[in-house]
Amino acid sequence: IGEEEIVQDRGSFLGLRKVAETQQIAAIDVRQGWLARRFNYGTLMLRSESGQELGRVQDVASPALTADEISNLVDPPGQRALDLVELPAQALIDRGEGQYIEFKSSLVWDYRQERANKGLYEPVMKNVVAFLNARGGVLLIGVADDGTILGLEPDMRTLKQPDADRWELLFSNAFNAMIGVQYRRFVDLSFPVFDDKFICQVNVRPSTRPAYLTHKNAEHFYIRAGNGAQPLSLSKAAEYIREHFEL
Repeated sequence: IGEEEIVQDRGSFLGLRKVAETQQIAAIDVRQGWLARRFNYGTLMLRSESGQELGRVQDVASPALTADEISNLVDPPGQRALDLVELPAQALIDRGEGQYIEFKSSLVWDYRQERANKGLYEPVMKNVVAFLNARGGVLLIGVADDGTILGLEPDMRTLKQPDADRWELLFSNAFNAMIGVQYRRFVDLSFPVFDDKFICQVNVRPSTRPAYLTHKNAEHFYIRAGNGAQPLSLSKAAEYIREHFEL
């Protein structure tokens, strides 16, 4: 992994292969099946600003850490995420999910079961933690994976007072319980409106200290790698924390 190019060593018979020029990389997708997740290896798909695939690296050990190492060469920590915060919500939706953008349909309303489900706090807060531990990002709640505006109204109907203030209180209570009130200063909420539908734009700045997700009485460590939140084992988390945070 170099500042000019990403090269894969395929062994003594096949030799070196140039995968992509480093500065052309705008996004990295981490692909892992269930077996790959168990043994902590995977494939990195390197994409340009337009979404075109530049190349892929297969059978990568610790793919989340490798993706983060590449991203650090492409842009200084925080820079691109901070640039995205300045964009209107529609522009973020048009860009689609990626290294610094994540969509979630809701905070509490379960569209499959058609009822409130507090279990949905976990995937929302997991992505917030991942942004905190990496270079920041933007989470849009009330937006489907394909960019369709769903709005927060289904969430709000579960509240005694269905308004943005009560919804933000619901978010903050879940955040404080699962991540910690000390990290709330890195997170800002706003409520853009599309065709009379509210969504929530969660702007997450990089944390100065490692953040953990508390779920089912256990702590979990995530980083943003490619287009998703990637869990790290205890040993890999310790390695990442040493390299990423100035403690």
